[in-house]
Amino acid sequence: ALALLLIFIRRTFFDTIDSAFDLKNQTDVPLIGVVNRDKEGRNSYLLVESKPRSVISESFRSIRNNLEYLATETDHKVILITSSLVSEGKTFTSINLATILAKAGRRTILLEFDLHKPKVQKAFDMSNEKGITTILIGKNTLQECIKQSPIENLDVLVSGPIPPNSSELILHNTMADLFNEL
Repeated sequence: ALALLLIFIRRTFFDTIDSAFDLKNQTDVPLIGVVNRDKEGRNSYLLVESKPRSVISESFRSIRNNLEYLATETDHKVILITSSLVSEGKTFTSINLATILAKAGRRTILLEFDLHKPKVQKAFDMSNEKGITTILIGKNTLQECIKQSPIENLDVLVSGPIPPNSSELILHNTMADLFNEL
């Protein structure tokens, strides 16, 4: 009876997803890959570049291979990486996935839409004077803002100066023009 009570309490009150297995059991969403946390590489965003034989680099290669089977009707794919909380690994995932795609010979551009606390320019040691925000307000053109990264086939479009109205700026009509031009 005690064991059944513990099982009931656990199923009723503990509703977190702790593993890929839990996610597969709870949803019908396809799982294209899993990247585990790495305590060693916390100070480096470019882990697949600095440690190409690591488990995490292999995880990103697996995700890249699985992405090949999604949206096969187009050669131009857009991948959005987002979450609702800070420090969940959006920047880390974006940078490493873009790097892995570029290393496979895919022409890749990484756009940073974190207009509150941008970090991509720090990872690539780039200036943040021009970027998405200056394009959207009409101060610069796309060609003026795209920067080449040290990784072949990978270009970067940083966020630009932090605006006071980031939500309104992202919803601006010129955003569709930006994606169409890219």
